[in-house]
Amino acid sequence: YSSSPCPAGSYCPDGTRYGTQNPCPAGTYNPITLQQSSAACLSCPPGYYCNVTGATAPTGVCNGGWYCKGGSNVPQPTNASLGGSCAIGTFCPPGSSAATACTAGSYCTTAALSAPTAVCSSGYYCIGSATSSSPTDGVTGKVCPIGSCCPSNSSTPTACPIGTFSITTALASSSHVLCVD
Repeated sequence: YSSSPCPAGSYCPDGTRYGTQNPCPAGTYNPITLQQSSAACLSCPPGYYCNVTGATAPTGVCNGGWYCKGGSNVPQPTNASLGGSCAIGTFCPPGSSAATACTAGSYCTTAALSAPTAVCSSGYYCIGSATSSSPTDGVTGKVCPIGSCCPSNSSTPTACPIGTFSITTALASSSHVLCVD
């Protein structure tokens, strides 16, 4: 192809008749002109999608609640090889390339969240990947143990202050009413 330079978003091997004859497929892009091989079409990077043929740059970031592996051609991929919806116990901010475990001190109750649902309830602590505000499974969280307190958003129990104690579980505060002398 010689009447004008091969445009970005396409490639022009020998015998090409017009510049856009060989556009890069959806899921790829090519930011450089004068390319002669399909190898010039770069896979859309993780966290992004490329939904048109002949793209010169990624179309945009993947939607919140979803993650995109490299080569995604949609902002909410349902093909597991391209990405997917974030599972319960995880969240995906916009532009995610993988699901993120729900952070310690918070919980994620449903799939396709872009941020944790909320902070864990007082009287409990959430270790990570919690799916309930008051987890008791010992893996994602537990009820606050005797001798400790757990205000909301706790990721670990806090021992009662020195010289005080507690004889109940699920304490929400270390006030002297709950942790006594």
